[in-house]
Amino acid sequence: MKVLRYFAILLCLLLTAGTEPPKMLDGPSDPPAGKLRFDGIYQGPPRGYTYWLYLRFFPDGKVTNTSSIGTGTPVYNLLGDDGASIQAGNVTVQGTNISFSTQGSFGTVDFSGVIDRDNLILDSYSHINGNQIKNQTYKFVPIAP
Repeated sequence: MKVLRYFAILLCLLLTAGTEPPKMLDGPSDPPAGKLRFDGIYQGPPRGYTYWLYLRFFPDGKVTNTSSIGTGTPVYNLLGDDGASIQAGNVTVQGTNISFSTQGSFGTVDFSGVIDRDNLILDSYSHINGNQIKNQTYKFVPIAP
């Protein structure tokens, strides 16, 4: 009986050799490295357990950011490209490297780092208060249209 089982396994391996593995039909696929997503927002780590930092990118190279106690669609809408956002700037992407500065009424914050699938790993420097943060992870949060 063991011989038949081994033969059946060997036959299956031979028949499927060189074929592509099955693809998942449900769920999101990982974006390629170095690609920003525009269908949601990037959420930074909580600050003082009371609010989060958010970034939103646009296909034309614009970026907006704010901090908020809110989540999801309300923050996504707040970070619109209509000029009503708290801070805005332009982004540069080269391979998986990303850099941008955002400016608001209080001053400028510089960001630089890498795109790692659905995460951004960023260093930031605030010209407002001199605060410097290293290796801060922003996780992508998709927003349904």
